Amino acid sequence: MRKGPSTKTPSRPSATASALTARVNLHALRGILDVLDRFGVAAGPVLQAASLTLADFEDPERSATFERLDRLFAIAVKQTGCGHFGLLVGTTINLQSFGIAGRLARNAPTVGAALWDLTRYFVLHDSGGTINVAVHDGAATVTYGIHATGFRNADQVYDLAVAALLNVMRQLCGPGMHPDAVLLPRSRPRDIRAYREALGALLRFDSMQAGLALPVRWLDRPIADADALLHRLIEDRATAAMAQLDPLLHNEVRRVLRGALMAGDCSRAEVARRLGLHPRT
Repeated sequence: MRKGPSTKTPSRPSATASALTARVNLHALRGILDVLDRFGVAAGPVLQAASLTLADFEDPERSATFERLDRLFAIAVKQTGCGHFGLLVGTTINLQSFGIAGRLARNAPTVGAALWDLTRYFVLHDSGGTINVAVHDGAATVTYGIHATGFRNADQVYDLAVAALLNVMRQLCGPGMHPDAVLLPRSRPRDIRAYREALGALLRFDSMQAGLALPVRWLDRPIADADALLHRLIEDRATAAMAQLDPLLHNEVRRVLRGALMAGDCSRAEVARRLGLHPRT
């Protein structure tokens, strides 16, 4: 028997304050619409079920909470029947998708400097996750980690992230760049053909992190056609945009803590440096 409407607002125990406040730019995720279309699924009803609209993806300034992104991926996977939906979306993402952080990275002098720019200003694009670069024993890892809690479809976002990071590295280094391995913190699917086709590298499932392992020499590679003057101008804009953020918000502190942990230096001084604050503050 059908029940009448409840007068009590339903609770969402899976969506914590972090997932409800952390946000991601939607313009960069327009590939979601293309992938839905590839499977013959109308985008409108899927977006509506996630409290989103087509217009949200056309506005470069529009963002959504991680809670809505979580719902969107859950619905998209169900409607398409594709367990690697996020991977397909990730293949549509590149440096330009990351707005001011991506433009800054594109004009950095070296790949290592570009990745530093991307990690430092990535919060302007995505306040629910962190990009990090670490170097150990002649090898580098470029990783993405979600710090927004209460996120159920992390597998989809991590698939998206590794495909996007691979596109970024090939943009910076050239198409001949091949990572030593792609790190995927998900269990190995029965059929990995889609991953082989999209990533074209050694796949390491059940990894602790999501990202790329590569020779450290790639970080010293100069970026072709980088514009030093444009880099300075964009950095001024990025710094001004960062100044508009409240560094004391718990999501920003959580983001920096995760990045510092992944880099192996989670001291008070390092966290304060990344936030642009005095250690006492």
